[in-house]
Amino acid sequence: MSIEELFAKYSESVYRTCVRYTNNPDDAADLVQETFIKVEGSLSQFKGDSGYFTWIYRIAINECLQFLRKNRRKVRLDENEHKHVLVLEGLEKPVETKLLLDEILSLFDDRTRKIVFLTCFEGLDQEETAEMVGISRRAVVERLTKFREKAAKYMLKECE
Repeated sequence: MSIEELFAKYSESVYRTCVRYTNNPDDAADLVQETFIKVEGSLSQFKGDSGYFTWIYRIAINECLQFLRKNRRKVRLDENEHKHVLVLEGLEKPVETKLLLDEILSLFDDRTRKIVFLTCFEGLDQEETAEMVGISRRAVVERLTKFREKAAKYMLKECE
C-alpha cells in the first residue's frame, strides 16, 4: 500500500487519537503529519506482523507520548474516563464512578476489557478495534453487546 493510500484510509483515526491525547486540534494535526512522516520513512521495513492500522496506531501513540513528554503536559486518565463513564451511569463523583467502572470491568476477561477501552475511551470504531485485538468485527460487536447487557444488569442490581 502506498503512503497516499495509508494516509487516506487512516489519517482520520490517527487525528481522533491525537486530539484525545493533546486536547488541541492544531497539535493533533501536527502529530498526524509527524506520524505519517515516520510511516513513510519506515514503510519499506513494515513486515506485516500486524495490520497497517495497528502499526500506524502504535506510531501515533508513540508520537503523542513523545509530544506530551516534550511539552511537559500531563494527561489524567481519570478525567477522560470520568467523561465517558458519566454517560454510562450518571454518577456525579469521579471516585465513585471510577470504582464502579473498575467493578464492572473486573467481571470481564482481558480481551473484552481491551475492546471496551479501545471503543469507549480511545474512540476506535469496531473495524479498527477488531484489527487491534486480532478478531473479527462481529466478535467485537458480540463482546460489546454482552458487556453492555451485563453492565446494565450490574447497575440495576447496585441501585436496588
